[in-house]
Amino acid sequence: MSGTSGEILQVIADAVERLEKADIPYMISGSIAANIYAEPRFTNDIDIVLRVGDHHRQTIYDCFADGYYLSKDAVDDAFSRLGMLNIIHSALFVKCDLIFLRSDEFSQNAFKRRHTVHIENHNVFFISLEDLILQKLLWRKETQSEQQLIDIKRLIAQNDAILNREHLSTWSQRLALQEEMAQLL
Repeated sequence: MSGTSGEILQVIADAVERLEKADIPYMISGSIAANIYAEPRFTNDIDIVLRVGDHHRQTIYDCFADGYYLSKDAVDDAFSRLGMLNIIHSALFVKCDLIFLRSDEFSQNAFKRRHTVHIENHNVFFISLEDLILQKLLWRKETQSEQQLIDIKRLIAQNDAILNREHLSTWSQRLALQEEMAQLL
């Protein structure tokens, strides 16, 4: 279940257009965001962080019921306990992980700092470079994933001159990641 880079861009444009029509704030995160900031690597899904409340339950279903594989039960589970919903574009077979924005200070701040990138005739919201590095460092700490570490090193190496080191330092301290960050910078 994966698509070419062109198909992935088509699905991003389609998903973003649907979310914007429904007035649901979002940002692209994960490996797709990393591909915006550094030399692309293959990824098999699109991570889209959504700011939603329970009142968006039907709206999310309505947004993606036509053109994506999903069920009402999966939407209900996402809102009831999971905080995440997987959908698959029915023609291109590209998977999107719709991740509900968490309420912690870092997640909220990262969402406020999102910015736009022009893709496929759309302005698309993406997580900032620094917040992506911090997020991947958190995922690395949780999962011990070697891929997260490779992504982080790639992001830093290819963006060293433009990194907001003050932001990285401040948040790595707040997130108890200062040792890990010190080894990377």
